Amino acid sequence: MDETHQVLEQNSQFDTRQAQRNYEIYQGVQAKIKSKTQAQLETLETSTRSTRQTLEGSIDRLHRERNNLPW
Repeated sequence: MDETHQVLEQNSQFDTRQAQRNYEIYQGVQAKIKSKTQAQLETLETSTRSTRQTLEGSIDRLHRERNNLPW
């Protein structure tokens, strides 16, 4: 991303309007990437939380079953 920013700064020396448009596009793409990444992170956290709860429930159930076995 830093390289893209440098190229956009160089463009501004030749054509300020074109550089501004390029920079706005760059900002838009960057915002979309950030938004998509945040959504994926939230999905991953939700999935991880659900999996953890399922596993903890299974472990608790197995402990109860084990404790009810005649020794």
